[in-house]
Amino acid sequence: MQQTVVKNRHPRRAEPKGHQVERVLFSPLEVARMLGYSRARIYQLIQEGALPHVVIRAAGNNIRIPRAAIDQLISEAMANSSRQKTDEPN
Repeated sequence: MQQTVVKNRHPRRAEPKGHQVERVLFSPLEVARMLGYSRARIYQLIQEGALPHVVIRAAGNNIRIPRAAIDQLISEAMANSSRQKTDEPN
């Protein structure tokens, strides 16, 4: 008896075509590039506690910054900027 092998012309993908997975963790270098800061400044913000982070030990103690922490830092900077503008005399 002969077996018929049917090849799938369209192998399954991890994600549907056109669908992108939103990243939630970024390296300090990536965050520095996003915000226009130096990498040293990002590490300084982490050390000061101004930028929450996680340490991924399985990947060699790599520091990663959650997207939510980046968004919060931007929101706080914008709020501070708005306050300074309203406090300035005309």
